[in-house]
Amino acid sequence: KLWFKIFHAELECNSYEAAYMAMMANPDSKLQLECLRHLTGVLCERDNVAMLCRLSFPGLQEEIEHSLLFKARHSDLLARPCYYKILYSFHVYRGNYRNAASAMYQYARRLGTAIRQSGDVARLLVEQGQALLACVNGLTIVDREYAWVVVSHQSDDDNASEASTCKRRRIAIGRYDASVKQGQDIDIVELEQVRREYTLCMARLTLGSSFSELFSRNILLEPEDAIALFVKLGMYDAAISFARVFALKLDTIFKSLVQRCVEMSSRVQQEQMPEAFWENVGVQHTAGSPGDRAWRLLQCYLGAEEAKDSTMRYRLLVADEILNANCDLPLSPWLSSPLLQKCPQDLVRLCLRHGCVSEGGTFLLQHISTLCTRIASCDHLVKKTREFWLPYQLLDQTMGILDDAVVKFEMAVDKIKAAKKQCQDAEATKLKALFRSYRERLDGLQQLRDGLRANVDRYMAFAARESRDISETQC
Repeated sequence: KLWFKIFHAELECNSYEAAYMAMMANPDSKLQLECLRHLTGVLCERDNVAMLCRLSFPGLQEEIEHSLLFKARHSDLLARPCYYKILYSFHVYRGNYRNAASAMYQYARRLGTAIRQSGDVARLLVEQGQALLACVNGLTIVDREYAWVVVSHQSDDDNASEASTCKRRRIAIGRYDASVKQGQDIDIVELEQVRREYTLCMARLTLGSSFSELFSRNILLEPEDAIALFVKLGMYDAAISFARVFALKLDTIFKSLVQRCVEMSSRVQQEQMPEAFWENVGVQHTAGSPGDRAWRLLQCYLGAEEAKDSTMRYRLLVADEILNANCDLPLSPWLSSPLLQKCPQDLVRLCLRHGCVSEGGTFLLQHISTLCTRIASCDHLVKKTREFWLPYQLLDQTMGILDDAVVKFEMAVDKIKAAKKQCQDAEATKLKALFRSYRERLDGLQQLRDGLRANVDRYMAFAARESRDISETQC
């Protein structure tokens, strides 16, 4: 008991290292543990965590972890000291990054429960975001196969704020799972899920400044809702980054951006757009009119997505949305050229579906012309036949629609010509302008139809020649 008294005397004098030496020299294990708990509590309460981390505590580290974890689980979340943060520092100092991440994740989880019960939601969200970020940092440092933490299982109601469902299974709880009782159902939370929870937490904080109802304690923000709110504010960079974290489709984002681009093409006032729109990286430092800058942002997003995924899915979606919003708005070359190279048939069908006969026919004509040029430069086609296959059904459909359009315009031109002879001078001027417009459209359709027929005949000549070559080879 002499060492016990020396310990308390040194501690009263703030001689922490001397108190530590007296504790370690005490041969009575029970008194030593009592001194350890007292020393741990005093160092934490007096904000001397650096000393707690620096002392080695040979053979007693596990006891300190249990003591700190117990205090963390039964202390006020917003009171000082925060034992979760102390436990995090203790583990980080010793290089136990996964244990440190586990401590911060448990802290974030308790904060999530407190958010649903407290009125100071914004403050708790900031604290939860910092805890989740610390957890992400800790798990990022360890090897990928160990980038997970084990926590006790929560019911569906308690788990409602998490971004995705945890993997659930029973395992034998080891030394580093002090927060979970033996045989208890557990959640294994991987790094990717922690990232999603952090992203959702930060999204709620960011959006809360514009939508104050998100700071209500009974509000649950779903990932899809967060994307919709980001889009509503014009924060497309944030929306795309958020969707990538949650592996969500970007359809809603691209559709909204196309609608705004189409609207801005006929506007001059930049102020009509949300202020946050002009803070997206793609429009911050670009010159030109507001409409041009918006289209450039869309082009930038498409390029970034196609660099990761070579499919033209979003480009077709954008083209479809443009034609749906305004059929008179031509598809820009930066949008249509990649489609014409990789999926020309889809592009033509898209135009025909929206009634853009001239555009669809023009794209088909360009495709066939390119096809014929490639065939003419190729010496042997037998092994590459599929590369030069002509979509006959689409061709017949396009020619049929063109023929119908030509007939209708011819009838319209004849009616206008007849009406001109019976009207007065004022009306004749209007009809003359209308006649000129219809005549130009008719001439364009006829030239397009004739060009298609000529290129199809050229293609069929190549096909016939190749068929003869194949037959002679087989013979």
